[in-house]
Amino acid sequence: MSKGKIIFKLDKLLKERNIAKYKLHTLTGINYDTIVKYCKGTIQRIPIEHLVEFCNVLECEVSDIIEYRK
Repeated sequence: MSKGKIIFKLDKLLKERNIAKYKLHTLTGINYDTIVKYCKGTIQRIPIEHLVEFCNVLECEVSDIIEYRK
């Protein structure tokens, strides 16, 4: 039985809103390389503070950034 997977949607959200990764870095203070890892889906640990910053700056919900799929 598959446990499912986490899908990262930050890159898609940034493209839809025409916001560069570097701009998100400057607005949130989150390391640029870390943002790139979110966009590529290669991030290993997700601090709650990052999700709060993304949601605050992008005015979105957590479900707009990450999704669980079976």
